[in-house]
Amino acid sequence: MTDLLPENVWRTPQLVRDRMTVRDGQHERIVTLTPDVGLALLLYKLHNELYEIEVEPSAEEIADFLTALQAVYDVVAPHWRAADPTFEQHDPASMPLPAFVISMDANALDEVGSGYGPIHGLIQAFARNLLDRSAYAAIIKELSRSAKESQIEPDLVLEQYMQKIKRHGGFDAHILRVDTRFQG
Repeated sequence: MTDLLPENVWRTPQLVRDRMTVRDGQHERIVTLTPDVGLALLLYKLHNELYEIEVEPSAEEIADFLTALQAVYDVVAPHWRAADPTFEQHDPASMPLPAFVISMDANALDEVGSGYGPIHGLIQAFARNLLDRSAYAAIIKELSRSAKESQIEPDLVLEQYMQKIKRHGGFDAHILRVDTRFQG
């Protein structure tokens, strides 16, 4: 069996945040993607962030998930507006972070969620119909319900989210970090 050494391991392509630079000494390049490929990778990113929450539920991990969810929102919300002229794109009740906080406040203490795992299915349901705003809202509602069950403070999530945005910006759906050691 071949040992997995850094020079023969393929890394999964990763989306790059707006102000994040390419790491020195790494065999990587920035590639421009079409919006549909960027959106597919953002949906994939949601699953990855959710796996991290499942391993260690924390305000920081939930903030990471919400930054990726905001990037998805930025891509799909204009299409929601085109499909429904009454949709208000900048309504805080439909944006990920405010909707998360509102939903956490609205969830009753006796309301029991089914944990973070089922959110994967909600992401897949939304991915099958990106115009279904209720499927998107279901992701946020279940995330907030599960976070409340994990006793995660919404103020800490807000604080972590704001730090991430200030430090790195949001995800740019059209940028990809790839390993350049493999010729395709």
